[in-house]
Amino acid sequence: MGDGTVRKVCVSGGAGFLGSYVANLFGLDHEVAILDKGTYASDINRLEPKLRHRVIDCDITDTLQLQRAFQILQTNNLVPELIIHTAAETHVDRSNSDARKFILTNILGTYNIMEFANACGAKVIHFSTDEVYGVTESGAFKETDRLDPRNPYSATKAGAEFTATVQAALNSISLTIVRPSNCYGPTQNVEKFIPHSILGDTIDVYGEGNQKRE
Repeated sequence: MGDGTVRKVCVSGGAGFLGSYVANLFGLDHEVAILDKGTYASDINRLEPKLRHRVIDCDITDTLQLQRAFQILQTNNLVPELIIHTAAETHVDRSNSDARKFILTNILGTYNIMEFANACGAKVIHFSTDEVYGVTESGAFKETDRLDPRNPYSATKAGAEFTATVQAALNSISLTIVRPSNCYGPTQNVEKFIPHSILGDTIDVYGEGNQKRE
């Protein structure tokens, strides 16, 4: 757009807890394309039915599926100017027992999304996590602090940040990385801490339970 206004947005993982919130927010006044694999953590019912969403079944670790998604967007005049990358494996407990899946989705998937963004000529907002900083005994982290992840999940998210940063530099892609603290709210998957606690299920404690982050 000549005035720099973004009209077409793509959200990876747009049927997930965080991605659906973002998709619904942008869907109020943008055309939104959603890439989602439809995992156990996805729920298409999170998307507001009255908004302008185009959902494409797509595994971001599969380049052929991303190429197909790009062709669909081209055909429907929906090639995005902005890609919001929320798709990720996010559960720490699962990462401890199956790190390979996290490496594939979070690192390889992010690489593929950056390649997809390059093909689209789109800007990227990449959702990372504050967990890349590790543990602090006091005070708060600064954005420039050293990354010190302490589990496979946060390690792969740190790896995803480096991957995105390098690809952005190589291809002159506008990239913004955000590191939010733990998100919670309606429709969150029951494996997460707050809904898990509300249901009265047992909470795992790591080590002596002395870790601090927030």
